[in-house]
Amino acid sequence: MTHNVGTRTALVIGAHRAFGEQIVRALEDEGYSVASTFAHSAASLDLLVVNSPVTPQHIRFRAMTDAQFAEPLEQQLYEFVEAVQFAGPRMAAGGSIVHVSSKAHLGTWDGVDVAAAAGAAIAMARSMALEFAAQGIRVNTLAAEYIGDRSDDPQMREDLAATVVWLGSAASRLISGEAILLDRGRSLQMGLAKRQ
Repeated sequence: MTHNVGTRTALVIGAHRAFGEQIVRALEDEGYSVASTFAHSAASLDLLVVNSPVTPQHIRFRAMTDAQFAEPLEQQLYEFVEAVQFAGPRMAAGGSIVHVSSKAHLGTWDGVDVAAAAGAAIAMARSMALEFAAQGIRVNTLAAEYIGDRSDDPQMREDLAATVVWLGSAASRLISGEAILLDRGRSLQMGLAKRQ
C-alpha cells in the first residue's frame, strides 16, 4: 500500500466487527489512509484503533467456566496488547491510540467476565498513556454500548466513529488516559439517581 506525502495513516484492528465499517469510512472521509491488518499497515502510523465491541454472554458467575471467563479477555486485553506492541514503535509524537471497548466496567448483570475485561482494559490504557506521554502519544478508551443493546442505532454508530476521528486529531490533544462513556447519559438514569 502506498501513501502520499502528508497523508495521515491509520490501522484499524477489528474493522470487520460492529462499528468497524463506520470507523473506517469516517477516517477515510477525513483523509486517512486506512489499513485493517498488520501486514498491510504503513511503516509509520498516526492512529491506531483497536475495535473490540462487546456482546455479553449472560452467564451467571457461579456457572461460568474458566474458558468462558477467558474469552472476553482474549479480545479485550490480549488483542489490544498485541496491536499496541505492533503500532507503538511505528508512531511518532502526536500519535493517538483509541481502544473501542464497552461500558461493562460499570458493572453488568450476568457479566463478570466482560466487566473484568473492560475494567482491566481501561486500567491498561491509562497506564499506557502514562508510559507513552514522553513520546507524545495519547491513549484513550471509548466505552460503548453492548452489541445488540442500542448498538444497532445508525446514528450512534456514526457518532462513535466521529469520536474516534476526534481522538485522532489535534483538537483532542489534551485528552489522554481517559475512558469516554458513549451511552447518551443512560448510566446516570439509575433509580437512586432520580431527584427525590
